[in-house]
Amino acid sequence: MSFEKLLMSLPGHTECACLPLCVDCQNRLVSKSSNKLLNSLWERKQIPEEGWTEHTLDLFLSWLSSHDTNNRVDMIPVGAGEREGRVLTPLVQRLHSNLTHGIGRSGNLLEIQPKALGSSMLARRRPKAKYVVWLRIDQKSSLKSIYHAGFEPIIVEPTRDRDALITDVESVNRIVEQRGEEILCVMTTTSCFAPRSPDNIEAISAICAAHDVPHLVNNAYGLQSEETIRKIAAAHECGRVDAFVQSLDKNFQVPVGGALIAAFKQNHIQSIAQAYPGRASSVPSRDLVLTLLYQGQAAFLEPFGKQKQMFLKMRRKLNSFAENIGECVYDVPENEISLAMTLSTIPPAKQTLFGSVLFARGITGARVVTSTQSKTTIEGCEFVNFGSHSAEQHGGYLNIACSIGMTEHELEELFTRLTSSYAKFVRQLAKGGEERGGSSGRRLPINESFDMEND
Repeated sequence: MSFEKLLMSLPGHTECACLPLCVDCQNRLVSKSSNKLLNSLWERKQIPEEGWTEHTLDLFLSWLSSHDTNNRVDMIPVGAGEREGRVLTPLVQRLHSNLTHGIGRSGNLLEIQPKALGSSMLARRRPKAKYVVWLRIDQKSSLKSIYHAGFEPIIVEPTRDRDALITDVESVNRIVEQRGEEILCVMTTTSCFAPRSPDNIEAISAICAAHDVPHLVNNAYGLQSEETIRKIAAAHECGRVDAFVQSLDKNFQVPVGGALIAAFKQNHIQSIAQAYPGRASSVPSRDLVLTLLYQGQAAFLEPFGKQKQMFLKMRRKLNSFAENIGECVYDVPENEISLAMTLSTIPPAKQTLFGSVLFARGITGARVVTSTQSKTTIEGCEFVNFGSHSAEQHGGYLNIACSIGMTEHELEELFTRLTSSYAKFVRQLAKGGEERGGSSGRRLPINESFDMEND
């Protein structure tokens, strides 16, 4: 519709008074335009092609909150319950955009909360089962979730395939065959720190389908990997994937606190929602919706494609750096997010200190993993060499990752700081009279001016 036709459609507007536009007509024009945008979103339930401005996002939040009973303007609500959306601090109320009731009703996230229509708009258990087959991933949350749900893990260690730690498919198959109905589900992982490789979820899904055992995939930050998404789809086609869970902050660049549970069948999602013990906060949903509206469809996929390019560049740079200092990068072809470089040129006793130096230089997220015979106890389970995803001993390594949102400047600065930090660290070790090297005791030349632009 042209501006002139839209103008003439306004109630009470006459042709003779169209220009200059009167204040009332301006208000009606803006209101009609805003309502059309919001109603279109609500009816289509799709991310708009072009992203919205921050002003439009504010209007959207106000529109949502206006549907909650505690924000009515035609009367003052009288709350006679135990909650009623009361917020004492005005700042906190503004931070939550007056959406204070949460999502769903107690015990079912999918039920509409009558008092919180605005917030809600955002948004079989095997009787003999005692165990969850858990493919070891040295991350505490997934293990704790098993115990807190009232089950016990059957831990399957990965096997070594050259540099990579891969899925022990044969052991999983044997356990599922022997235990049968005692298995609640098999829990696999698709996103992990190298040298651990993403689990072979296609093979596991086929095993689960053959024995009618549910399959849950821990896809923490796997949504940003095109190859991981392809594997999840392939696993569904060739077997069984009951649900896959991913973090909102790691995949959509929103604050920590939310997770996205996805499934190929609607009834699986309904069962999970009905099992939730209470209401849920609307904040993670709000942040995700606002982020998607801000990006729009046109810009939504750009960061995912950029991540793939940046990862390839990071790998080339790390290989170049490792070659210069006498180290090597683990070859884990299935892992397209995390990289690991050996630290044989730093004495094992000093490797953790090197990690601290990197953190002090502002390199956050990098991890130095040392090898140890000591045991770590988590929920009663003892793990040798926890943090390495395997009891197998190694010479220590450095982990870095290229996640969604990383910029060219960050990548360049990472290797600038890594290069200078490493050179200074080994110089200080040499000054202290400590021998630098691995079990061979070799000393390696360091060329501090090697070409970091060779990527």
